[in-house]
Amino acid sequence: MVTTGHELENDAATPLEGTNAALALHAELDRLEHLVAAERSRADRATAELARHCAQVEVHAKKLEEEALTRASAESGRVRAAAEAARAATRERVDLMLAVTHDLRSPLSSILLSADIMRRAQPTADRRVDRKQIEMIAKAGERMRRLIDDLLTAAAIDGGELLLQVRPAEVAPLIEASVATMQPMAQARRMPLELDLPAGLPAILADGARFQQVLVNFLTNALEFSPEDGSVHIGASAQDREVLVVVRDEGSEVPVETLPHLFDRRAAASAKPGRTSLALFVARSIVEAHGGRSWATSSPDAGTSLHFTMPRA
Repeated sequence: MVTTGHELENDAATPLEGTNAALALHAELDRLEHLVAAERSRADRATAELARHCAQVEVHAKKLEEEALTRASAESGRVRAAAEAARAATRERVDLMLAVTHDLRSPLSSILLSADIMRRAQPTADRRVDRKQIEMIAKAGERMRRLIDDLLTAAAIDGGELLLQVRPAEVAPLIEASVATMQPMAQARRMPLELDLPAGLPAILADGARFQQVLVNFLTNALEFSPEDGSVHIGASAQDREVLVVVRDEGSEVPVETLPHLFDRRAAASAKPGRTSLALFVARSIVEAHGGRSWATSSPDAGTSLHFTMPRA
């Protein structure tokens, strides 16, 4: 076989072209390796920077947390101090109220005793004219005594020391005893106390003395704000789990917006000055301590009614 010069030239070129291609491939690989190394270096630097930044953030966060805890601790300390100061002030006020009311009791007892002795003494011509003044002294003394009792009860309420001797009790005798207590005041004002008690009223769970204090306070309020020719009605009825007692007077209507505040000792009734009183606040507090409820209703035709409930035995 004869080989031409052209074929020999092509055979000689083929190894050279392969070598150049290999060199070019190696060069491209080297370039890619350099690029990868550069990117890896940048990634390492970015990672290091991120780690440094995270460390700074963590340090700053811990600092903020410590500052917040410090402020919270200081604020909590101030709150505790303020609460303790408030409790101390309340305690001082209660102690002062107790001291004043106890000091008032002694001279008041002397006044009541003297009035009673004078009332029981045989009347003479000279003493007949003093009978009315003696009765006024006695009534004023009784009112002062009830006010002192309410002050003492209010002090016990403020101090969280209101004590109750709760036991089953028949409600009718308690109501009748309260009405008897208020008869002298009612007779002096020529206002009949009309009692309406159904037979078979269930027994209640109550402190008898506190029950009477509530009802006497309600009756006092009703007598004070009834017209001279009016009357006061006292009724009771059995409910599902409680006994309802209602005292209704024939006084002027109390505005609806005032009714919720009648039992607030800090509020002043707009309908008639003094309708809201310490006595009603004390009454509500005693009722609620028994687990009962108290409220007021009023209308032009029916007057004002004070309601309270006591749990059934």
